[in-house]
Amino acid sequence: MHNGAIYTIGGRNSSDQPTKTTYYAKIQSNGELGAWTSTQPLPVALYLHSVSVDDTYVYVVGGWSGSQTESTIWRAPFDANGGLGAWTNVGSYPVNIDLHGSVIANGHLYVLGGWNGLQPLNNVYYAETAAGGIGQWQVANPLPVPLYRLAATVYKDVIYVTGGYDNNQTARNSVYYAKINADGSLGAWQATTAMPRALYYHRLVVHDGQLVVLGGKDDGAEYANVFTATINSDG
Repeated sequence: MHNGAIYTIGGRNSSDQPTKTTYYAKIQSNGELGAWTSTQPLPVALYLHSVSVDDTYVYVVGGWSGSQTESTIWRAPFDANGGLGAWTNVGSYPVNIDLHGSVIANGHLYVLGGWNGLQPLNNVYYAETAAGGIGQWQVANPLPVPLYRLAATVYKDVIYVTGGYDNNQTARNSVYYAKINADGSLGAWQATTAMPRALYYHRLVVHDGQLVVLGGKDDGAEYANVFTATINSDG
């Protein structure tokens, strides 16, 4: 979401193929969505990628192209009407990756966990974002366990990671957080109150000081539940 609009970027279609299509819809004053409008498509068809935004750009990291796991980072500017400008290749992640999370905070792009085509990862890397592209990747404190199909968000200089699949192919209900230091590095990951249910393929946002978990699935079913938890003053 950016500046009162919701975006869908790429994904898997009904034929089980990755797509390039990109759409956005503006949020109306009553909370409903306006009409979906197509905008600049991705240069390559992708799904299982991550999407994160700052005030100026949307970033797409990695993903599955239909034949291989990718490492490319694509970036597009937001235009005044809510659409997207041309996509630009601004670099590569240190490893090919999909099923990961990413967030942007304080001028840095953070990429968390994921799958490298062979196994789940606990890697966390971050790089400075700038008008010219992305700076050198740096290693941050790793996640406590390897995770993919996780969800991630950021709030007040704290990154949160929820759920996902671990290296035992087990869905998790864990919630971890790490504080962002002044230099962009991360403090130690800490566990906090677990979700009521183990989940993966869910979504995670922050609203009005609360962590909000939407949908997802486990090994037995898909869910439409929404769970919320108040974020304490210490993170």
